[in-house]
Amino acid sequence: MLFAGALVMQYPVGWLSDRMDRRQLIFGAAALGSASCAAGWITGGALAPLMAAAFFAGGVTTPLYALFLAYTNDALSPEDMPAASGGLVFTFGLGAIAGRMVTGWAMQVFGPFAFWPVLGALFAAIALYALYRMTQTTTLPVDQTDSYLSVLPTTSSVAVEAAGAWAAEQAATERDSDLPR
Repeated sequence: MLFAGALVMQYPVGWLSDRMDRRQLIFGAAALGSASCAAGWITGGALAPLMAAAFFAGGVTTPLYALFLAYTNDALSPEDMPAASGGLVFTFGLGAIAGRMVTGWAMQVFGPFAFWPVLGALFAAIALYALYRMTQTTTLPVDQTDSYLSVLPTTSSVAVEAAGAWAAEQAATERDSDLPR
């Protein structure tokens, strides 16, 4: 259900990302993830609520990565986008390693349902950071942001570089078409 949610919710999150402040969407997705984890933790093992919680928690996990990438790229020149993407891939990799270790330790000490509070705490931290960012910076108007591209955190560096080159070409094409003739 985690993966089914990620597959199904990628489109609506991407659609919303192109139409609203991405910081608000990051906050909303992380808050939904945190609430889903709380629901997963309190289910007591009942299958239907556990599956629903897993669907929504997984449904915001993968789109959050692409939202972070899109939000980061909104503030960068096309030439800086590949380096930022590489930094996000590196950060994701560190989180993938540390997250598994912390979650495994919590599940060993507190039982299998400790998965939910660990993941929920991470979602809550992301939501709080998104709120903080809303107080620190202004956002670009929606019509000045680039389109959301679904990029998985496991994407190779070659694909990240190619996506950055494509974004730079698109920006140059748009810039050239806006010049008076």
